[in-house]
Amino acid sequence: RRWKKLMTPYLLRGEKEEWYTPCHLLPMFEFTHSNGKQLVQSVVKQEELKFLKTKEGGDKLRQEDSTVTNLPPLVRDALLGMP
Repeated sequence: RRWKKLMTPYLLRGEKEEWYTPCHLLPMFEFTHSNGKQLVQSVVKQEELKFLKTKEGGDKLRQEDSTVTNLPPLVRDALLGMP
């Protein structure tokens, strides 16, 4: 119920300012698209970043259904070993 009250400015007026609508309530497309055009090519779940600390963890996730399955090699290599 509380989240629905917090979403009211966004639902009624499309208000995206943090003062009116907390950013964690906004749909993901508000962060990945602009004017109907996709800006972000890859989205990785925060929970799955821990598996990218080693190459073996990333290989295991690519075999399963995860957000790192189809990451471009450049992006995957950049995320490998991140603290």
